[in-house]
Amino acid sequence: PKAGPEQLLGSIPLNIFEALAKGDMLAIIFVALMLGVGTIAAGEAGLPMAALFQSASAVILRIVTIVMEVTPFGVFALIANSVAVNGAAVFINVGWLALCVVLGSALQIVLV
Repeated sequence: PKAGPEQLLGSIPLNIFEALAKGDMLAIIFVALMLGVGTIAAGEAGLPMAALFQSASAVILRIVTIVMEVTPFGVFALIANSVAVNGAAVFINVGWLALCVVLGSALQIVLV
């Protein structure tokens, strides 16, 4: 059976924005690799693009840091809401989970 152009070029997206929207990881990785290789291969002319990528990376890492720092407050608010609606009985299931984790960890320590 002959392979059609769709099968041969399956990982090369015709529209990168469509691939991003669909979450087509193979196509996204391919484009990312090509952007990286092209930026390096361009040499001096690729320096502005490399600076843009470094700047974007720094901004995204800062956003991730902010989200990670704020997350405990959000979890506390969700737990407080759950306790307010259902009472302290909510912690019974959490207690069972904690007990299972402790017992599993103790078993792992004893066996290993």
